[in-house]
Amino acid sequence: MSYASAASSIKPGGHCILQIFITSKTFTTQQLFQLKEKLEIAWSKVRTIGWMIKQKSELRGGNARAVFCLNAVNTWLNELAAEEL
Repeated sequence: MSYASAASSIKPGGHCILQIFITSKTFTTQQLFQLKEKLEIAWSKVRTIGWMIKQKSELRGGNARAVFCLNAVNTWLNELAAEEL
């Protein structure tokens, strides 16, 4: 599976992060699939949290969901970068 086909199945919001690592010389195919899995888990948590929030105003038009997902993925990417050092 190529980067392009794997990237097409990643949810919106992860593409900017993914593009950074596709151009990285140390980013492997295995790490791409790990990123895809992390994004799927993060979006699953976002959907769960979205259902738990009662007031729509707390979601700020959906931005809170995207921020939560990107923060979760960013944490994993920081851990990955720390392992490479």
